Amino acid sequence: MINLFYNPSYIKTPKVFLTKSFKYSVFYNLYLDFLYLFNLPIQNSLIKSGPHKRMNNLVIAFRKDPDFVFNKNQYRNSYIVQFDKFGEEILNRILKESKNAQILIGPLYSQEYQLKLVDYIAKYPNIKKVVASQSVFTNTISEMGIDMDKNKIVIFPSGVISNKDLFENLKLKKNTDRCLIYFKKRTLQELDQIKKFLESKNIEYKVFKYGEYKNRELKKYALNAKFGIFLTGTESQGFAAQELFSCNLPLLVWDQKINIYGNLTLTGTSMSYWDNNCGLIVDNIDELTNNFQYFYENIHQYKPHELVESKLTFEKYKENLKFEFNNF
Repeated sequence: MINLFYNPSYIKTPKVFLTKSFKYSVFYNLYLDFLYLFNLPIQNSLIKSGPHKRMNNLVIAFRKDPDFVFNKNQYRNSYIVQFDKFGEEILNRILKESKNAQILIGPLYSQEYQLKLVDYIAKYPNIKKVVASQSVFTNTISEMGIDMDKNKIVIFPSGVISNKDLFENLKLKKNTDRCLIYFKKRTLQELDQIKKFLESKNIEYKVFKYGEYKNRELKKYALNAKFGIFLTGTESQGFAAQELFSCNLPLLVWDQKINIYGNLTLTGTSMSYWDNNCGLIVDNIDELTNNFQYFYENIHQYKPHELVESKLTFEKYKENLKFEFNNF
């Protein structure tokens, strides 16, 4: 039995009263509060950030399972998804009320609150920090100057889809020769190079720029496209890529290996979760153009849904969380 704690305060931003867009209206934040009151998920089209996606996936994955309870300190095991003012208040309440508690916290926290969390972990042996991927684990242990026992850090990602929905996606046949380009935090020059290359191959494409598309349109296109080209900055988990994998869309990834985090320059990757069944990773435009024909001719051999099935379903999310508490 596990307590789950989250609060939409982490993802709320200032809104205006008069606007045509619901996402930017004060009523959007009121809507978030209403859903939070009843632990209800929000529709995918109204999610606008990775942290919001993580919270929503938490609600979807656990809300109907009697082994989990939201925002109540009822059981020994507690998972706090965010460490901010809310997360710190919850932590102190648990420490006061439950002497034998086991507590996992993260992976949502600012640099300031991450350092606070490290201090709590040093003081209390019953707290561990959660990170979303191996790359973030490496940043924490080796590159950020944080003095922390690596055994106090656990790696597990959020789930992105149910087993049922994953296999429903596999039933759809891809009948087009189109390419989906996913673009986030990279240069327009790099994007232009990719577009010109595809045009030289007479391949139809559509660009989905982060923050400017509707999630349902991304999924619809991904379910019908032949392949995708992924052009992003570094990711701690990478929900967009994993949702494309859940559509069984092979990706040609132009990787980014430098992660600017506050005032720190860290190593990173555009693909925090990956195996060779997902497609092909390259480091520059020359590698992309030189390896494209091999990737394109072998497109039907890739099975990116298998990575999702093994590591990233809601069912695996539950299994991983229970495993971490059982092996605390």
